[in-house]
Amino acid sequence: MEQEQGISEAMRIKPVDLFDKLKVWLFGQIIWRLVYRSASTRWLLHRILPILRCNKPKERKVLGQKLLLNPNRSVLEMKLWLLGMYEPEVVDYFNTEVSPGQIIVDIGANIGLFTLMGAEIVGQQGRVIAYEPHPDTFQELCGNIERNGYANVMPVQCALSDTPGILRMNVCSDCDLNSVALRADQKVIDVSAKTLDASLKEL
Repeated sequence: MEQEQGISEAMRIKPVDLFDKLKVWLFGQIIWRLVYRSASTRWLLHRILPILRCNKPKERKVLGQKLLLNPNRSVLEMKLWLLGMYEPEVVDYFNTEVSPGQIIVDIGANIGLFTLMGAEIVGQQGRVIAYEPHPDTFQELCGNIERNGYANVMPVQCALSDTPGILRMNVCSDCDLNSVALRADQKVIDVSAKTLDASLKEL
């Protein structure tokens, strides 16, 4: 009851403002374009961050949710660490369109920021089903769900596709651009895939 009454105060009281959008834009123009798009500059950055003592996971509160973040592990975690904000347009959508009691399906949940935000808004009468196929990222997702104490989240370790089976996922070893469509570097893993209809029927 307490959880439902305090529906995402950090989000509801503080809507996304111009400064939030500006800092996310600047991050994209500077850190992403100049650093993360090149394997060599990523390599250099990942060796500088430990010198600055930014290579150990620490718990941070982002948009009212507790996340274990290591900025030296992925660009997503670096962005959340530095900015405390991610995809302002999606945050705005959650603030205006998601309501208590709804069911949310988060496809490609990653470490779970939007999964957790959704869980807080929909409350105990709602449900969030979070799909994440990468085994290490899935463990991080489950850890963050437990860290926030949400009992209304159902994490599922699989990819979603138009046909069930096994998909080959390209894994970026020094960023978070894992994809079955885009090439990363040399590492490839097999992940289980289901159709959304079949998975929801199982659940």
